[in-house]
Order: sequence, then C-alpha cells, then structure tokens
Amino acid sequence: MNDCMKRLVLLIAIILSLAVSGHSQAGPSQYELDYSFARPLTIETRIFNGLRFNIIKPKDPSATFEGSRWMAELWGDNYLIIDVRSDYSNSGSVLVAERTEGEFSFAAMDEMAAKFGDQDESYVVITEWNGGRDYWYHVYSTRPKFKKILELNSTSDYYEVIAPNQLKFFVMNEDIEGLENCSMAEWPYDDLIYTFFPDRTEQETIKAEVPECAKKN
Repeated sequence: MNDCMKRLVLLIAIILSLAVSGHSQAGPSQYELDYSFARPLTIETRIFNGLRFNIIKPKDPSATFEGSRWMAELWGDNYLIIDVRSDYSNSGSVLVAERTEGEFSFAAMDEMAAKFGDQDESYVVITEWNGGRDYWYHVYSTRPKFKKILELNSTSDYYEVIAPNQLKFFVMNEDIEGLENCSMAEWPYDDLIYTFFPDRTEQETIKAEVPECAKKN
C-alpha cells in the first residue's frame, strides 16, 4: 500500500469516528459529510502527552472540482480532531471533533517549541483564522486530565508566547481621550496576558501608557 493510499485509509477512519459525540462545538457525523465527489485533503498531526491532535483541511483551499467554481473551503472540510491514540492505529476514542469554516493551525505551538525547546506540553494552543481580522484561540490542558480551558475570540493575530503556560495578546486601546490627534501607528496597545492552569486560565491586563499625541489640546 503506497503512502497516498495509507493517508486515504487513515482519513476515512478518522472521518468515520466523527460520529462519536464531543463538546458543544462537535463536528458533524459521517452522514452530514458530502461524499458526492472526491477532493484531496491533508492531515497535519501533533502528539502531546499521548493525545493526538489532527488538523484536516483541503490540500488546495481555492481549488475547483468537476467544473464547479465553489472553493474547497466552502465544503466545510476543515476539522480539528483530538483523540487518545498515541500512534497511527485506528483504535481509541475521539475526545473532540470541531469544524470551522476558517482554518486551524499549530502556529502557536510551533512558536513555543522554537522559543522554549521541548517541553512537557501540558498546554496546547490551536489558532483558528476565520478570515480578515477574525481569530480564535483554543487552549487545552493535557494533564492531569484533558480539558478545554480557554476559547478566546480576537480581532487581531498580534500575540506572543511568553512562557509554556502563558500567552500575551496586544489589544488596541481605543478608550483613551485625545486619540483623534494621533495617527493609527501611534495608537497604544494594552497587554492581555493569559496564564494557564490545569483546570482554568487567569487573565491580567496591563494598560498602555497614554501617548504624547493624545495629550495635545
């Protein structure tokens, strides 16, 4: 069996497992998927503490099929599937099956690995881009038990991984008086820091300083 066939068999097995119930944003069962035509999908996988995180998405999001001008993205082929399988077998149970019209990514985890090296990966951050400036951040605790501890919507992708258990967002502060005297480049950003714990997150906000341009009469 060649590699393409192996990936296809794995994909079918994962999609069939979507019938297992998940949380409130669980993905569809196999009966809700469109099997009317074949289209190429890719699977990106990371294993954290024995939990396998799978991101499934179209190989070419802007492709057309059989003469149709519908983009592949519109078929809803973007999934995040988390299961308890630590290898590529087809046994195990699905913990989460989420679907998005946007795009899931391991970008934050890749940044964490590049910045801090190999960690115990007690926390996993999945970014989700829904077009334009609409971003979601999904944070999961992997020990001592699996739990989703944060689901955050942001109008910006400005964030920084500052520790293996901390994520900082830069949120534009629009409440300062006198900002009409400032250019957009001078507008200040608050720091919004989330610290992760096994069962929750804690939030701290550090207010931006008032820029000199806003102090002018």
